[in-house]
Order: sequence, then structure tokens, then C-alpha cells
Amino acid sequence: MPQPDAKPRVLVLGDLVLDVVLAPSQPIEPGTDVPGAVGIRQGGSAANTARWLARLGVDTQLVCAVGRDGAGRSLFIQLSSRQGASVRSLRTAGQPSRCGRITFGTSGSPA
Repeated sequence: MPQPDAKPRVLVLGDLVLDVVLAPSQPIEPGTDVPGAVGIRQGGSAANTARWLARLGVDTQLVCAVGRDGAGRSLFIQLSSRQGASVRSLRTAGQPSRCGRITFGTSGSPA
């Protein structure tokens, strides 16, 4: 039986990915170049859940798979050392870390 003062513990299973965020400064038109900004950040629904639980003081572990590459190492280090969640990852040889693209419209909402 858990102690009344015990910190809650949660195991999160899922994705830890690299999000590429595209934010055009004007509406996108087919066949044209559009100026804007490109950002790269840590993403994945499970990783986001683990990060926020850890920030709330929950003892959190994330179990995920990442590529055996620079992106995978960076994602692992960022979440485990800077965000407070414990990460257990399978490093998949020969497979790159997953990457997602998010495009925002000029209003700031996802397009």
C-alpha cells in the first residue's frame, strides 16, 4: 500500500519525435515561395505528457524508441536531463529518429 505522502508515479509509453515547425509570414500560395520562420523542437504526444507530469511533480518514466542518431541523442538528453522525466528508450539502429511537421497559418493557428 502506498504511503500517504508518496509522490505519484506514472509510466508513459509512446512517441518522442522531432517537430519541425513552419510559420509562414503570409498565406501560402501554390507555386510560390513564401517567407517565414522554421523552428525545431521536441515533440510527441507521449513525450509532452511525460514532460508536463514531471513539471507537476509526478515521478514520470517515458518508454519510447528513437533512432541511433544525433536527433535521437538530443531528444533523449533534453527530456531526461532538462525536463525532469526519466526516459527509457530503445535506440533503433539503421532507423532515423521520427520527425513531424507542423505548419501554422498567418493567424498563428495550425494550418
